[in-house]
Amino acid sequence: MTHILWQASVELESSFADDCQKYLSELDRVESGRLKTSYHRDSSEFSLYPQYEKVFEKILKDLGLYDIVTYNAYLWGQLYDKDSKGHGAHCHFTGSEILSWVHFLKIPEQRCFYFLTSGGNKIYPEHQSQNDMIVFPSWAIHGVDPLENPDEIRVVTAGNITFSSYYGGVCQDLVQTKFENTTLWVNKNDKQFTWY
Repeated sequence: MTHILWQASVELESSFADDCQKYLSELDRVESGRLKTSYHRDSSEFSLYPQYEKVFEKILKDLGLYDIVTYNAYLWGQLYDKDSKGHGAHCHFTGSEILSWVHFLKIPEQRCFYFLTSGGNKIYPEHQSQNDMIVFPSWAIHGVDPLENPDEIRVVTAGNITFSSYYGGVCQDLVQTKFENTTLWVNKNDKQFTWY
C-alpha cells in the first residue's frame, strides 16, 4: 500500500533547515505529543511560504493540476527530540484539503513517519531521508513514532494544499462557493444552482 502521489528530493537554501530548527526550538511544546510546532502560529514569525512557492508549482504541474486549479497552501514546521512522544495517527482532511505533504529536513536514521492501514498496520514509506518530500491525499491516516535515539532530532515542514477553484474536464463551467457546511455549485453559463 502506498499513498504517495509525488516524491522528490527538494533542497532549499543551505541554512533553511538550521534556521527552521532554531525557530522551532524556541517554541513551547504542544501537549499532544510534546513536539514543537509552528502550526496555528503567526506566519510572520518565521515565514516558510517563500521557500516553497516554486515547489508547490512543480508539484501541481507534475500532477497535471497547475493549469486547471487555483490553490492555497498551508504549512508549518515541526521539531521532535528526546522529550517528544511522536505524533499519533491522524489525517489532515477536514473538508477542503486535497493534498498533504511532508518535507524531511533533518532526519534520524530511524524511519518515524508512517501511514496507517484500515487494519491498524503501520507502513513506513521508503522516501523519508534528508531533503525528501512526499505528497499524499489529505485523507490518508498517518503518524510519527517517537525517536528511539535520544541524541537525535527530527525537523520537518508539513502542510496542506486546498483547491479554491477547478477549471478542468466536465466541471470547467462550475464555480464553487462555500456557505458553512453547504457547498453551492453555480454553472457560469446558465446560472443554474445545485446544492450539495
